[in-house]
Amino acid sequence: MSGNLRVSRHRVQTSIGMLPADWEVVRLGENAHIKARIGWRGLSADEYTSDGPLLVAGTHIKGARIDWTSCDHVSEFRYEESPEIQLQEGDVILSKDGTLGRIGLVERLPGRATINGTMMLVRPSRGVFEPKFLYHYLQGRNFRRFIKEKVSGSSVPHIFQRDMVRLLVPGPRLPEQRKIATILSSARWSRSFSASRSRRGFVRGPDCGLHADQRSGSGFAIRARRASSAGGERRERGSAGAAERRVIRDTRGRRRDVAKRHVVES
Repeated sequence: MSGNLRVSRHRVQTSIGMLPADWEVVRLGENAHIKARIGWRGLSADEYTSDGPLLVAGTHIKGARIDWTSCDHVSEFRYEESPEIQLQEGDVILSKDGTLGRIGLVERLPGRATINGTMMLVRPSRGVFEPKFLYHYLQGRNFRRFIKEKVSGSSVPHIFQRDMVRLLVPGPRLPEQRKIATILSSARWSRSFSASRSRRGFVRGPDCGLHADQRSGSGFAIRARRASSAGGERRERGSAGAAERRVIRDTRGRRRDVAKRHVVES
């Protein structure tokens, strides 16, 4: 990633945590199409078909992706009766019943598809949100806390459509959203997240301009950095640390000299 992430270094306290002063906080429902299957149109397993439009459930979400090969099928009639939940590329879907908060991103749509009664569709307004940015934010600490409250505060955990409509989310400018999404979607972070099973938030850091902080889960704690110089800074720190370790392994007298020099120079 090269170039500047042009974000104000100044941060302000918002209702969803510390954010850069030039980031907005917006209601998701005002900037996205949010729909779920209407209750009386609920599907039963005996209505599934051997072919036809695909039907996505929470169990079909594997990481960020949807396992289309394991999806069930529904009839043309059942697909057409609910156009508001017919999937499009760029949609974010999440489980609202059962295991709450399984989140998937529709990046490649193999054919016509819809969601079952346990799922909710969030279609971000393209002029406001980058779909991948919204997906990653919903994987973060703030939304996970929201899910935890839903689970602990109800005998039958459920995410209502009104909950998502009222949800407050950060709205940086689209170019920055795209940079953030690219970084968080990189293979490096995908491997890290898969290993830890934890996506606790985003931190602008020295190694890639913006990254997920799995250790502290400190939300959107921002430190503006020049992304293009980050790699060099990291290499310089690494070589300096190696040199210091070689000196420390030397004689006792040299160890004292190194410590003194460090104090004087710092």
